[in-house]
Amino acid sequence: MTKRRTEIPVGTAFGSWTTVTDTKPFDGTHERAWVRVQCACGTIREVAPSTLTSGLSQSCGCRPLDQRTPKQVPAGTAFGQLTTISPVYPSDAQHSRPWVNVRCECGTVRGMAIGNLKAGNSRSCGCAQRKSVSMTFATHGATKGYRKHRVYRIWRGMRERCYNQKARNYRWYGAKGIQVCAAWRDDFSAFRAWALQAGYADGLELDRRHSDDDYGPDNCQWVTKKQNLRNRGLIWDDDVDARLVAYAASRNVSPYEVIKLAVEKFIADM
Repeated sequence: MTKRRTEIPVGTAFGSWTTVTDTKPFDGTHERAWVRVQCACGTIREVAPSTLTSGLSQSCGCRPLDQRTPKQVPAGTAFGQLTTISPVYPSDAQHSRPWVNVRCECGTVRGMAIGNLKAGNSRSCGCAQRKSVSMTFATHGATKGYRKHRVYRIWRGMRERCYNQKARNYRWYGAKGIQVCAAWRDDFSAFRAWALQAGYADGLELDRRHSDDDYGPDNCQWVTKKQNLRNRGLIWDDDVDARLVAYAASRNVSPYEVIKLAVEKFIADM
């Protein structure tokens, strides 16, 4: 029994492609049914109809992958504590990947990369992490347990790069006269209290609003890695994070430490 080929009318659009012939059967040149298409950029090719109808081919390649029509997720789809409330939008000037507006159970509304939601990397707006941090500090605040927490490592690293001349980043901080305020320098509990009040969450980084001023509550804030690097005039692609997280998982090590080392090397090589 001969398989019936997919018939596509001339002038049908598939992404940036538009068909300029009807569907042709396989012949001596083509191993399967084919159709001639023209891309919005002017490129003409012959492709299998199934690659068009399935969405596998939407342009000749002139259109970046993340700018193609994204696969939709119905509004109301839940991902952990997040629920989608809009269509999936393609990447734009503010979003490097397809994104969607979501509402967290706490009421916060924000745009998030749909890929992070599907992969399970984003399960809340950050409120769940902040609650977890608060519980950790409440349990371990007066014991050595907090020394294993990321906030403690951030506090220790801040002091190292300001006062330890052997630290890798000392030349950018201590050597330039950057110091830690008296309230934080020898008192982790004071820094910890500020961190919680200032909105610390796993994944955020400590940033100085004014790079020539010291570390202190009036000059510090918690920002994303992308914001932190942008403040230094550097660009960090979101896709790099995904690859580093996958690498960390394959080695059963902390993704935060892997990303931290990668960022430090990236900055050092600039």
